Amino acid sequence: MTHVDVVKNEWLAGYHVVVARVYDADGDPKFDTVDKAWEELLSGFLQRGNGSLDLDSLHNRLHGDYVFATEPHDEADCPFADGVGATVPLRAADQPSAVVR
Repeated sequence: MTHVDVVKNEWLAGYHVVVARVYDADGDPKFDTVDKAWEELLSGFLQRGNGSLDLDSLHNRLHGDYVFATEPHDEADCPFADGVGATVPLRAADQPSAVVR
Protein backbone atom coordinates (compact mmCIF):
# COMPACT_ATOMS: atom_id res chain seq x y z
CA MET A 1 0.00 0.00 0.00
CA THR A 2 1.29 3.45 -0.89
CA HIS A 3 2.26 5.54 2.11
CA VAL A 4 4.41 8.41 3.37
CA ASP A 5 6.85 7.95 6.24
CA VAL A 6 7.40 10.81 8.67
CA VAL A 7 10.91 10.69 10.04
CA LYS A 8 12.60 12.51 12.91
CA ASN A 9 16.37 13.00 12.73
CA GLU A 10 18.28 12.39 15.95
CA TRP A 11 21.50 14.05 14.82
CA LEU A 12 23.55 13.64 18.00
CA ALA A 13 22.46 10.04 18.50
CA GLY A 14 23.18 9.27 14.84
CA TYR A 15 19.89 7.79 13.68
CA HIS A 16 16.46 8.46 12.14
CA VAL A 17 13.25 7.48 13.94
CA VAL A 18 10.10 6.71 11.98
CA VAL A 19 7.45 8.55 14.00
CA ALA A 20 4.49 8.09 11.67
CA ARG A 21 3.24 6.46 8.52
CA VAL A 22 0.35 8.01 6.58
CA TYR A 23 -1.88 6.11 4.15
CA ASP A 24 -4.68 7.24 1.86
CA ALA A 25 -7.74 5.27 2.98
CA ASP A 26 -10.24 6.12 0.23
CA GLY A 27 -9.63 9.86 0.51
CA ASP A 28 -9.21 9.96 4.28
CA PRO A 29 -5.88 9.84 6.07
CA LYS A 30 -5.01 6.72 8.02
CA PHE A 31 -2.24 7.22 10.56
CA ASP A 32 0.11 4.77 12.21
CA THR A 33 2.08 6.77 14.80
CA VAL A 34 4.29 6.35 17.85
CA ASP A 35 2.24 9.03 19.62
CA LYS A 36 -1.23 10.50 19.01
CA ALA A 37 0.33 13.98 19.01
CA TRP A 38 1.96 13.21 15.64
CA GLU A 39 -1.45 12.45 14.10
CA GLU A 40 -2.77 15.80 15.28
CA LEU A 41 0.26 17.65 13.95
CA LEU A 42 0.24 15.89 10.59
CA SER A 43 -3.46 16.52 10.01
CA GLY A 44 -2.65 20.20 9.64
CA PHE A 45 -0.12 19.48 6.88
CA LEU A 46 -2.39 17.33 4.70
CA GLN A 47 -4.32 18.76 1.79
CA ARG A 48 -7.27 17.37 -0.10
CA GLY A 49 -7.96 17.91 -3.75
CA ASN A 50 -10.75 16.65 -5.98
CA GLY A 51 -12.20 14.54 -3.17
CA SER A 52 -9.01 12.60 -2.50
CA LEU A 53 -6.11 12.93 -0.13
CA ASP A 54 -2.96 14.39 -1.70
CA LEU A 55 -0.08 12.54 -0.03
CA ASP A 56 2.39 14.53 -2.15
CA SER A 57 1.37 17.63 -0.24
CA LEU A 58 2.79 16.16 2.94
CA HIS A 59 6.19 15.59 1.38
CA ASN A 60 6.17 19.06 -0.12
CA ARG A 61 5.01 20.81 3.05
CA LEU A 62 6.94 18.90 5.72
CA HIS A 63 10.65 19.01 4.96
CA GLY A 64 12.97 20.20 7.67
CA ASP A 65 16.25 19.38 9.33
CA TYR A 66 14.56 17.77 12.33
CA VAL A 67 11.44 16.19 10.80
CA PHE A 68 10.63 15.35 7.20
CA ALA A 69 8.14 13.34 5.16
CA THR A 70 9.23 10.97 2.42
CA GLU A 71 7.73 10.97 -1.03
CA PRO A 72 4.82 8.53 -1.38
CA HIS A 73 6.06 4.99 -2.06
CA ASP A 74 4.96 1.35 -1.90
CA GLU A 75 5.93 -1.09 0.83
CA ALA A 76 8.35 -2.85 -1.53
CA ASP A 77 10.28 0.40 -2.07
CA CYS A 78 10.16 1.62 1.54
CA PRO A 79 13.50 2.88 2.89
CA PHE A 80 12.07 2.38 6.40
CA ALA A 81 10.78 -1.16 6.00
CA ASP A 82 10.71 -1.88 9.75
CA GLY A 83 7.88 0.63 10.11
CA VAL A 84 6.81 3.05 12.79
CA GLY A 85 9.08 3.22 15.81
CA ALA A 86 12.04 1.80 13.90
CA THR A 87 15.43 3.46 14.05
CA VAL A 88 17.73 3.66 11.05
CA PRO A 89 21.37 4.78 11.30
CA LEU A 90 22.26 8.07 9.66
CA ARG A 91 24.65 7.71 6.76
CA ALA A 92 27.43 10.19 6.14
CA ALA A 93 27.05 12.26 3.01
CA ASP A 94 29.79 11.98 0.44
CA GLN A 95 32.24 14.74 1.13
CA PRO A 96 34.35 16.10 -1.72
CA SER A 97 37.98 16.08 -0.80
CA ALA A 98 39.61 19.48 -0.72
CA VAL A 99 43.15 19.87 -1.91
CA VAL A 100 45.00 22.69 -0.21
CA ARG A 101 48.31 23.74 -1.74
